[in-house]
Amino acid sequence: MLSNDKIAREIKLTALVDLIALKKAKKVKLTKQIKEIEKYKATLDDKLQISQKEGTVRQYKQFLKLKQQLKVKVLKIQLDLEKLQKEEQKYNLQHNSIKEQIQQKETKVTNL
Repeated sequence: MLSNDKIAREIKLTALVDLIALKKAKKVKLTKQIKEIEKYKATLDDKLQISQKEGTVRQYKQFLKLKQQLKVKVLKIQLDLEKLQKEEQKYNLQHNSIKEQIQQKETKVTNL
């Protein structure tokens, strides 16, 4: 019969695995957002060059402003990604620690 402690650890382990999966999904989503923003940024760069050639100062300033906003957005997303990676490492360590504890307790039980 399983002890309450072991059941609680198994539940916590399962919850951590689910949490890690959610963090990985969010990481993939953020990576996709960065790629989309970079594509849009490339389009803006092209339009920026065209507006420079045509000499429209107002459009040029608008594109510069948009480009700066995109830079800020990309930096924020990259910060979120870094936070997610740190959290993922933390959860992986917890996950491994719980696994080890369960294995040690199982070893003690079998040795008795």
